[in-house]
Amino acid sequence: MKSRIRKEDTPEGRLAAVVKTIIENMRIARNDLRFDPDQVDLREGLRPFVERELLIARITEMLLPAASFSTRMASLTDELRVIEEQMDIT
Repeated sequence: MKSRIRKEDTPEGRLAAVVKTIIENMRIARNDLRFDPDQVDLREGLRPFVERELLIARITEMLLPAASFSTRMASLTDELRVIEEQMDIT
């Protein structure tokens, strides 16, 4: 699992690798290759990886050139709006 996750360059690639691995591990643990994890199973398995991605994002943010708080907030709000539109959750 670790090598599959580390090979990915993007957050979505790493999370996709994590989801795939979580499902495989749950199927092996239950000795049921048709096991279909539900939302709770995936939420619990994903928690540490989502926290990791958030920390990576925070560290990356610290490396960016300094900008005013209000300018950065506006930029992040715009990015969030675009992503939410892509997800169709607005």
